[in-house]
Amino acid sequence: MKKNKKHKNLHTKKKRLIFVSMEQQTNISFSLQQSSNSLVAWWWTTSLRWRE
Repeated sequence: MKKNKKHKNLHTKKKRLIFVSMEQQTNISFSLQQSSNSLVAWWWTTSLRWRE
């Protein structure tokens, strides 16, 4: 019985790890999107300034 309980605990730990990694991936992609948006905005303003 003890062995079974330990196995179950391991399984929940694994599930939590997967969930956390998924959350991290979402955060990373979100921050990447934010930085790319700011980069596009910077490039746009610079190109407009350069054209004048």
